[in-house]
Amino acid sequence: MKGQAMAKVLQEFMQQHRLVIETELERRLPRGGKPQLKALDDAVEHALFTGGKRMRPVLCLASAAVCGFATAKALNVAVALEFLHSASLIFDDLPCMDCSLERRGEDTVHAKFGEGVAVLAGLALLNETYALLSEADCTGSLMKQAVQCIGTRGMIAGQCLDLKHERVSSLDDLEAPYLKTTALLKLALVAAPLSLGAPSAAVEALARFGQKLGMAYQLLDDELDQDEATVAGENLEAVLGKARTWIEEAKGALVAQFGSGPARDVLCEFAESVWARALQDVRSR
Repeated sequence: MKGQAMAKVLQEFMQQHRLVIETELERRLPRGGKPQLKALDDAVEHALFTGGKRMRPVLCLASAAVCGFATAKALNVAVALEFLHSASLIFDDLPCMDCSLERRGEDTVHAKFGEGVAVLAGLALLNETYALLSEADCTGSLMKQAVQCIGTRGMIAGQCLDLKHERVSSLDDLEAPYLKTTALLKLALVAAPLSLGAPSAAVEALARFGQKLGMAYQLLDDELDQDEATVAGENLEAVLGKARTWIEEAKGALVAQFGSGPARDVLCEFAESVWARALQDVRSR
């Protein structure tokens, strides 16, 4: 399928599922529900509804579709992944972490509601993540994967490495520093198939797609944060070349396992959209 047609497939998939994702996020939003807890409820709502692209829920639903399942069966898992992503952003922005005061053009949760309420809002979202994933997990494999991706071999490890601010000497040494991104993307892509009983080969292909896409996404994001090309001391051409290689490897994993089809095209075009956005930003420097 040509690029323009594939882009249309992605756009249509996102438009088709955006409303149901937003509705379900609102329905499952963890709330204290008491006047004394209004600050906490407002903080949770602020974290969820300040312009997020819903990238992870979209990937989750597409991963279910590419394995032959109805996307409606993966909706709870998709919502859980957006809760997890939002919780991770709350924690990432805290004064003891990145100390960010603004995100998506709005005050961060701790800047608006205070550090204590922000921590509790993040914990509320994380707790609801586990609740939703547990509801969807029929075999125990989903929760096992989630704990690994979130914990000290995944996102938490990646956040800890972020605190050290250590530079790497090679683009091939970025796997550990990029754990926070790759672990969540991998979980977004394998969570629904695991919960719905997809074959192990399909889960492994989606995990590889998530790993490679996450590496490319974070590398390009880091590069665009720099005034000059300084990721691992490499020039712009080397950085873009490595990111392009990872994107091709991500797409290759899908093609080898799933062949062709609309859901596969959604995932491949998503990878291409990461690349296209980066090129646009580079050209506008």
